[in-house]
Amino acid sequence: MMNVKSLVTSLAIGILTLAGGDASAEAPNVTVKGFDNGRVRLVRGSQRAEINLGPDISGCKGRLHDPMTKEESENGLTFEVVDETVKAPYTYVVLLASASPNCNVQGACGAGGPDSTLLWLKLTRDLKLAGKKAVVFEQCSTDRQVRLEKKKGSTGDGADGFTGIKARDLSWMGDVLRIEYEEGFQEPVRVQSVVYDRRNPEAGLTVVAVAGPHGM
Repeated sequence: MMNVKSLVTSLAIGILTLAGGDASAEAPNVTVKGFDNGRVRLVRGSQRAEINLGPDISGCKGRLHDPMTKEESENGLTFEVVDETVKAPYTYVVLLASASPNCNVQGACGAGGPDSTLLWLKLTRDLKLAGKKAVVFEQCSTDRQVRLEKKKGSTGDGADGFTGIKARDLSWMGDVLRIEYEEGFQEPVRVQSVVYDRRNPEAGLTVVAVAGPHGM
């Protein structure tokens, strides 16, 4: 005959099985791997999905080439996960994409720092794309420049020593990510912010004008 302790244990296991597993178990995080032309592969546990983000990303998605030496090299397009928020039934992933501003390293912007694009992805339970939005906040061709203290002290390639923004450089105020950037070759420049609030991930990326002496 089953004792009381064994009966309670069996009932608990049965309840968890009916609920779909251990209630305390968390789904694994989504990882991202980038490929040429802006394709990314999303992986979560045994799930796999590929998405073409090339049209949404600023900069070179192909191979870099030098017309002077006739040499080609990898494009250097990279992706980083900035945030992942699960709000059933969807998973919301924010990515930072960095790419050389020009495939021709001898052309305009070819030797500058990379362009930066923030991407918001809305994914179903099986990682199918249900929505996306992209905002470019660093772009050589339009003189769009992010406003970060980190940028002023950067060292490396590029005319101003700027080697690109990393996910760790982005500033969060609690659950709100705000990236301020300016655009324009002459004063007054236009100043805007791209905002993401992980408390309301469904809202995606919002672009707002910044008031002030250089704002709109």
